[in-house]
Formats: sequence, C-alpha cells, structure tokens
Amino acid sequence: MGSAPDGRRRAPARVQVAGAGGVNIASTSLPKAYLIAEIEVVDATAYEAYKAAAAPIAAQYGGKYIVRGGEIHLAEGAAPSGRVVVLEFAHLAAAQAFLKSEAYRSVAEIRHKAAKSRIIIVEGIIP
Repeated sequence: MGSAPDGRRRAPARVQVAGAGGVNIASTSLPKAYLIAEIEVVDATAYEAYKAAAAPIAAQYGGKYIVRGGEIHLAEGAAPSGRVVVLEFAHLAAAQAFLKSEAYRSVAEIRHKAAKSRIIIVEGIIP
C-alpha cells in the first residue's frame, strides 16, 4: 500500500478496462468516491427531465444515489442554497468517467439551464 500526501494509506490502484466508459466499476482495492451536488432549482419541469435522464447514465458507471433531495438539518455554518444529492461510486475514476462521459455531458446541459449547482467529488477511505 502507498501513502497519500496527507498520510492516509491507499491500496494499489487496480483500475482495468471492464465497464462503462472503459472504467472497472467494481474495483474493491480503491476507496469509494462520493459525488456531492448542491442544487438550486430554477426550472422544476426541466430539472425533473434532467433527473430522469441522468439516473440511468449514472447507473452505467456504478453510481448509486444515497441522498436525493432529503430534508436538510443544518448543524453548523451556512445552509446549502437548495437540495443536496449524493451519489456513491466504486472509486474516483468511475465518478470522473461519469461526469466526463458524452452521454452525461449532453444531459448536464439540461441541468445547467434548470438549476444553479455546485458539484464536488470526495474520495472515501479504505476500511
């Protein structure tokens, strides 16, 4: 195992060409990745169309919705401007491949018109 600059232990990378977009979506040797989106919807009808189109594309890359606009309970700091969505991916490469895929990029244009958003990807830890 290698170490990250912050001292966290990392398993050796084992990403192989095997899934959607050429990314092995079932790797167990890498930390999971979490795509976190903060969404302020400005056109609800268009945003519903985006959600319907984006979900199957995320699934092709192993994306699993674990939070999708649930009630927010502010614990500290500034509140999000709208809804929060969290997707879990097998690893960072799968999440990045999803966002960069041609299929998703065309659907993302719907989101850009329907909402103001901020999207980040956070790597989990290897247990």
